[in-house]
Amino acid sequence: MRKPAAKCANCGASLSYEELRAAGPFPCPGCKTLLVATEYYPLVTLLASLLLAAVIFAAFGFRGSRLVEALLFALLPVIYLSANFFKYLVPPKIEPYDTTLHLRD
Repeated sequence: MRKPAAKCANCGASLSYEELRAAGPFPCPGCKTLLVATEYYPLVTLLASLLLAAVIFAAFGFRGSRLVEALLFALLPVIYLSANFFKYLVPPKIEPYDTTLHLRD
């Protein structure tokens, strides 16, 4: 049996990798509580993916403005891959989704 990717912060139900979302709230399959990955997880996954893409392009000989152009060209595939597949390498920490508005903070 596979190890669960995470557990619900409310009821402790196991969450599979397919149920996790890197950004935005998603419901727990057990208690239907809205859950969300920690605040900085989407940013960290995107930056790590862009850094990996930059290293790969640099290994192929891209330098300077050509490296920036290659990264801009690869931006959409990198965003897709980081949003959908990075969670298998580093699962996010899950917390309850805060639905209250903090307008005076």
